[in-house]
Amino acid sequence: MKRRFLTALSATTFVLVSCGGTNYAETWVGISNDATCALAEAERFFGRDDVNNVESEEDFAPLMEEFQTITASVNSTMKQVMSDLAAVEWPEEVADDIDDFFQEASTVASLFGRLSSADSYAEIFGIVMRSDMPTFTAANIIKAKLGVDDDLLASDNQDLFDELCN
Repeated sequence: MKRRFLTALSATTFVLVSCGGTNYAETWVGISNDATCALAEAERFFGRDDVNNVESEEDFAPLMEEFQTITASVNSTMKQVMSDLAAVEWPEEVADDIDDFFQEASTVASLFGRLSSADSYAEIFGIVMRSDMPTFTAANIIKAKLGVDDDLLASDNQDLFDELCN
């Protein structure tokens, strides 16, 4: 149900952009919530006790398929976020911040793409140790410049997060 809602929201965003009736704040809300939910899925996986207690290839083996599925999903969603960002002619006052967010989304997509194709715990560990996760500070700047209410963003509203991302 929640995934269908997010898909519908993305489709709505596309229609708004295509028809020239862009409400930038609403468009940003949809894109931001998609990114938040994708990262939340990965965060839930990495926060589990069975994942945190992994000490060897043998410990991780039963988790590998789920890991690859989740990381591929994050990669795919972040690529869609990038596509959605690029499909909009953003106002000048947020254009540079959108570019910064786009770069952060690109970094995440690349990282999770590499993780999804890793075939061993050692390879995953190496990728993670060589990677920096972006802070997404541009998101707060964009939110402020577009006047987006915190209640509309899953990153700032726990009830909405629970509804959209769980």
